[in-house]
Amino acid sequence: MSDADHVLTKGSTSDKTARRASVAADHRIVLLVGDQLTDFDQVFRERGEDLGWGMLEEHREALHGRFVLVPNATYGYWRDGITG
Repeated sequence: MSDADHVLTKGSTSDKTARRASVAADHRIVLLVGDQLTDFDQVFRERGEDLGWGMLEEHREALHGRFVLVPNATYGYWRDGITG
């Protein structure tokens, strides 16, 4: 069913932290799907020159088996590492 009780839309921010917390209050989240690492956690917003590879190692256990990354070739933070 696609109504306000079943679908959470972007609203005023693309940060999914608050929406995820509201769902987690009453449900167990078993899988997250996104096209960039910030869809999993905002900690990935502050990546260093290694484009976040070190952060991936730090968060490996939390990501493994819980987050599906679907590549999006048209936009995303990955371009900042290439284009500056």
